[in-house]
Order: sequence, then structure tokens, then C-alpha cells
Amino acid sequence: MSVMSRDEKLSDGVNVNFERLTLLMKLLEAHVHKSKEQLVLSLNDDLGFYIPTTLQDPEGRTWPDPSNNRLAISFMCQHATNRRLVTGFDIEGYDELAGLAVTGSADDSCADSLHWMFAERENVNSTLSPMATAVEARLTKLEGWEFLDLPTGDSRIRMLVRPAAPKRSTDDEQLPSIRIEPATSPRKIGWFERLILRYSVRSQERELTEFVSQIQAMDLADRAHLLIGARIAARQLYEDYGWNPWKPSLVVRKDATATLKLGRLIKLLQEQGTNGRASAAYLMVWLHSIRPFYDAATPTMVNTAREMWALLLPAWSRAALIEPAFSSKKPEAPKGLNPNE
Repeated sequence: MSVMSRDEKLSDGVNVNFERLTLLMKLLEAHVHKSKEQLVLSLNDDLGFYIPTTLQDPEGRTWPDPSNNRLAISFMCQHATNRRLVTGFDIEGYDELAGLAVTGSADDSCADSLHWMFAERENVNSTLSPMATAVEARLTKLEGWEFLDLPTGDSRIRMLVRPAAPKRSTDDEQLPSIRIEPATSPRKIGWFERLILRYSVRSQERELTEFVSQIQAMDLADRAHLLIGARIAARQLYEDYGWNPWKPSLVVRKDATATLKLGRLIKLLQEQGTNGRASAAYLMVWLHSIRPFYDAATPTMVNTAREMWALLLPAWSRAALIEPAFSSKKPEAPKGLNPNE
């Protein structure tokens, strides 16, 4: 009976803490890119916080939740042009929720780009109590959000993002048969996204270098098959996500988490045996073609991606013997990755 009572108590506690945590997340999300004064008033009026309205710098301070002493929040104002606008939040757990922490942030240009990132830990559950572990597990299944769990170098990125609804582009953005359109300038991404990308940039450079080395070891026929597979993968990405990988900067502009999603797809495919690993290689062409268009990308990544296409383009004519679509267009890399630029 005592064990059952303990389990029931844990379950009730999880429900209470989860509901309060998600209520905080919802209210904070509603105040992205609004003034810090508006946020303070809402926290005080709607959730019973006690934040002095005369305080000039409420941001960066920790404010305990008056309805749940196991939670506290803080917020940041790091907008590039207006330091009174709220751009991010931290929610931390204490006592029974110790170790639980989520950080939310939005791109300067788009409030809809809010992401929630989980605290980094070497062992996901190593520092969490049973209560915090259960609440975090519930968060990964939060309705209306997509949970990403991606390896990044020696660590992992675990985050909640709004799922991008598959959508068609306008006619001039359709993905034709190896047709390459001019790309728009790279999208400016927010400090939160830059944090993720800069954190993993060395790992990304290493992965790209290793992939290029693998292509160098291929003969012309294998490179031709890689090109054909990449073309098929590009069409699939367009169908599933509305991305045109031949316009990598446009992909970045539409979806700031594109490479994170590609990384997850590649990991899943690599776990599916020989056929899956082949499909993963096709997607890796696009992963390494899109990454250089993020602000955090280094010149090394750009140059190495161009080197990758310098190895692939000579196989274009060989690919045309297998796939007629390649014969109707001269060899050309995605915009911005032409080896001769």
C-alpha cells in the first residue's frame, strides 16, 4: 500500500508541476518581442508574481513562481535593435524539480521562431529526481511541439520546436528537374540558434571534411550514383518540408532548424542497415550544402562544401547516362557553392 501511495503521490505531483510549467511557457511565449513592461504586468496580474513595476532592469534576475516554489523564471532582452523587447526566457526547477531547466528564445525577426532548449547533461537523467525526470519526459511530448534529440559532437541538443507544416512554394520556387534558381541572401538567425550552431561548428567542420574524404575515395561511377540519389532526396525534402535544397540559403530562411531535422533523419536512416545508410549519404550532400548558409558557418565550411561539389560535378555527365534529367542541364552546383566562384 505504501508503494502504491508513493506512486500516486508522484503522479499527482508530476501533473501539478507539468501543468504549471506549461502555463508559464505559454504565457512567456505570448510575450516574445513585446516590451519587458508588458511582460512584468502580465506575470503580476495573470500569474500572481511580485515583480516591482518600477524596477528598471527586471531582466536577468530570477523570479520565484508564487504558486509553485519549485519553479522560478528569468527573461532576457537581447534584441539587436531594441533592448526593451523580450527575446528569451529561462525556467528552472528547484527541490523536487532540481536539475530541470528549459531555455526559450526567438529570432529577432520572427516571434514564431521560439524554441525551448533543455538543459545540457552528459547523462540525460543523471542529475534529475524522479519527479523532474517524469516532468521532463512529459514535456518531450508537449502538444503542438516537436521534440528534437540530436547528437552534436560529444554532447546532445534536446529541444522543442514548432513543427513546420509542409507547404508548396510559389511557381517560381518549384523544384524542377535539376533547375537552379538564384538564391536570396542568407537568413539572419537569432542568438539562440547561433549558440547551437557555434557550439557544434567544430563537429560540423570535421563531419564535412570526413564526408569529402569519402567522396574523394569514390570512382566516377559511385559519384554519379551519389548525385542521382541526392537529386531524389532533394525532391523528397521538397515534398515533406517544402524545401528546395538547390537553393540552400532559401531553405535556411524558411526553416532555421532545417539542418537539425536533417541530422535527425540521417541518424534514423543510418540505423536501418545498408539501404538506410545509402539514403543517409544522399541527405548528407544536402546537410553539408545547407550548413554553410547559416551566420555561424565558418569560411572553412564554405570552402570545403565547394570542394565537395568540385568532386561531384565531374560525375554529372556519367549520371546523365543513367538519369536523363541530368542531360538537360549543364553541370551546376547549388547557388553559392559553385567551385569556380
